[in-house]
Order: sequence, then C-alpha cells, then structure tokens
Amino acid sequence: MSRLADPTDASENLAVYSILDLLETSFLTADSAAVLHPSMAEKGQERNRYVRAIKRCPPPLRPEEESHRHSGWRAARRRAICAVRDAGAGPSRLARLAACGAGAHVEHSPTAGVWRIRAHYCRDRACQPCGRARAAVVVANVSPRIDLGRTRMVTLTLRHREGPLLPQVRRLVRSFAALRKSDLWSSRAKGGVWFLEVKRSRDGLAWHPHMHVLVHGRFMSQVQLSDEWRKVTGDSYIVDVRIVDSVAEATRYVTKYVSKPVDASVGQNHDWHVEYLRDLRSVRMLGTFGSWRGESILGGRDDPEDWVPMGSLWYLIHKRGGGCDYARHILDQVERGSARGGMPPYRLEVLPAGP
Repeated sequence: MSRLADPTDASENLAVYSILDLLETSFLTADSAAVLHPSMAEKGQERNRYVRAIKRCPPPLRPEEESHRHSGWRAARRRAICAVRDAGAGPSRLARLAACGAGAHVEHSPTAGVWRIRAHYCRDRACQPCGRARAAVVVANVSPRIDLGRTRMVTLTLRHREGPLLPQVRRLVRSFAALRKSDLWSSRAKGGVWFLEVKRSRDGLAWHPHMHVLVHGRFMSQVQLSDEWRKVTGDSYIVDVRIVDSVAEATRYVTKYVSKPVDASVGQNHDWHVEYLRDLRSVRMLGTFGSWRGESILGGRDDPEDWVPMGSLWYLIHKRGGGCDYARHILDQVERGSARGGMPPYRLEVLPAGP
C-alpha cells in the first residue's frame, strides 16, 4: 500500500478513506501499519507499536455510530486525521480519534428524567463533536457566574506578521499577562475567562492569533483599552469591548470559540493545519484569571447515579427502521435533545431493519 494522497482533497477518494479503514479495524499487519507513518517501514520494531495500539483501541465504528457522531463533518474529519498524523501524533492518539463514538449505547436516568448516549470518546482537541461536548461543560460552569450589566466581551488582536505561529501565540499570551497587571485592567476587571483563537489573515499570508475574553467588572472604555493594549504590545491597538445583554448571548460567545477545533481558514489548508496542531500542542486554549482563577470551567457536573442501559445505538436504529415502537420511543426521546447540558438534539439516521 502506498502513502496517502493529497490530504487536502475533500473528494471521496480511496486514499483518504484508507487511513480510517486501517485505524478502525481490530487487526492490522505490520506492513499496513507503515502507511500511517511511512517512516515506520524503516524502523522495524517501532512500527509494531501501531499494531499494538490498534488492538488496544475501542471497537471499530459501525455505520450507525459513524452517522450519529460524525455526519456533520465527514470531509473535515478526514482532513483532521491526516493533519494530526502529519503533526507527529502517536498511534494511540490516532486510534482514539478514528474510533470516537464507537460502542454507543443509549442510557436513561429515571430520577433525573434525562437520556444520554454513552460511547468511547476520544476527547481530542482536533475532534469537532468532542469540542461541542467540551463547550457544553464550559457553558454550564460559566453561565452561573454571568452578572448582566457587569460582564463584557473583550477581543484583543495582534498586528499581522509573517512567520511561524508559535512565537506569535507566545507574544499574545505574554501581552495579555502584561495587560492584566496594568492599572486600567486591574482596577476595572475583577475576573473572567479567556479563549485563544487562531485564524489566517484574509490574504492568507500571515497568522492571526487573537484572544476573546469574558470579563466581569466595571465599565472599561474601548479607547482606553486600545491605548493600554498598544503600550503592552508596542504595535497593536485593535480591540473590541461589548456589554453582555443576556446569558444566552454569553453562551453563544463561549460556545463559538470552545466548540470548533480549528478555524475554517486554517483547516482547509493541510500545511497550515499541521503547523497549527504541532505548534499549539502544549498551548492552553482557555483559562481563567482574577477572581475566577481556580474555578474549574472544564470540571464535571453532578451526574445521576441510576443510569439504565436501554440498548446499543445501532440495534435501536435498525429496530426502529423495522417498525419497532419501543425503539422508536427511545430514539425519539434522545432526538428531542432531552440529553442534559443543553446539547443540540441528536439526529439519528433511519436505516432498514437488519439482522
């Protein structure tokens, strides 16, 4: 087998599919494992790590599970897996990413009256569905702290520069740390949470890292903040300050920047995507400051203890396709979005009845 073709090609070609086919099997030969990293072919024993990793990974995704978990980003998912691979990811991470959503079962909590789908989830930064789940947790933890009239959405940008991404991100983080020590910020911002976002400039020639901040505190003039930002950065002055009018607005603000694994301006280009993943591998993408410091915005929520298994997802989907009222009732409950945390409704494909 040959190395994957151009991973930027979003067409339905076998070369791009081959990585998923290899990753989602329970058995892999040493020769086939070399496809994931061509260098493995020359490294003898090391390439067998891929075989062992695949054997330890969750069961392969069934079509019903893949449709439920990944139907909205199939082309982007193929590009993401190729980029993660070329950024130097190991076999275990690749296997988890490819098998995200496998072994899905529907469960119900009678006391809480909620439904959920339990499965093997990769929780990878590059995974879009896991990003949405992470956003739901952040929203649930941040929303109670929103004080209308005293919470603002602040955007801090850096002047575009050509060059590697990592030094620019580090400069942005240092500049934000310096800003928080200024008299203007420390006297008006009591605490909050920040999110890092990276795009490419409109002309595609430079990286555009910037920071979105949810700030709790007193009124802060955009003009004054712009002047202070120019002082700490030396050359950047474009900022934006907006009052939060509703919790729903703050929720949309948080969800937008936490849920997406990579901006479209980066994800469409394989080389940019690889650099993004490689450079930001150990960089925090969100954090708290001030009076919010120490708050666990990614911490778990109270979870019912009486989850009752109702059946595997693939079985229920096939039964519903065959006219089973029991399966239809269960999946209708899940699709209505009664799963907790304000997650979007599940959309489960109706398939013909099977064995």
